Amino acid sequence: MAIFVTIALLAVAALAMALILKFLSSRPRGRNPFGVDERRAPAPYVADSSARDAVLKQGFTPAKVAEAESGAFDVVVIGSGISGLTSAVLLARAGKKVLVLEQHDQAGGCCHTFYEKGYEFDTGVHYIGEMRNNTMVRFVLQQLTAGQLLWTDMDKAFDIVKLGTPDSPQGVETFPIMSGSRKVFVDNLVAHFPKERAGIEKFVDMVD
Repeated sequence: MAIFVTIALLAVAALAMALILKFLSSRPRGRNPFGVDERRAPAPYVADSSARDAVLKQGFTPAKVAEAESGAFDVVVIGSGISGLTSAVLLARAGKKVLVLEQHDQAGGCCHTFYEKGYEFDTGVHYIGEMRNNTMVRFVLQQLTAGQLLWTDMDKAFDIVKLGTPDSPQGVETFPIMSGSRKVFVDNLVAHFPKERAGIEKFVDMVD
């Protein structure tokens, strides 16, 4: 559900920022990574896979490690997942020279995509909530990506859960998970499970 992905994203971003701030506070004061509004007009979407690969698939080479060992970089980030890239961007904005090392053939971790038989698949993140208004998550992502991430509203029923089998007494039951406000999300679940209102509200309170 979008609410849980948002919480996970917030937790990762918060941890990365906390570690960066701790790192920066132990060294001579550098630039504030949020001191300048980095947003700019979105560039045209790049659909050509070879052009995208030129950026995303800058493979690992021993020479990069040798350069890092020579002291050419202030920071070496191991792994290009969302926390690694967040850390690298914040450090670079603070004036540090950063090298990101990734053992996979492309950057992105669970946020990267791949193609199979003409279709593009994501590996981890399916949807992210709280992107419509001026939330902290939206602010951080806009600054990290220079405003280049564009968002599309999810379908009203963004997930469909089916339980049961055709030969069971109840057959196959369908439960749509609705996008929208917290109230819409809760009311939809309560409509399907009216006896569970207290448990549903308690659960959502815990993760809200």
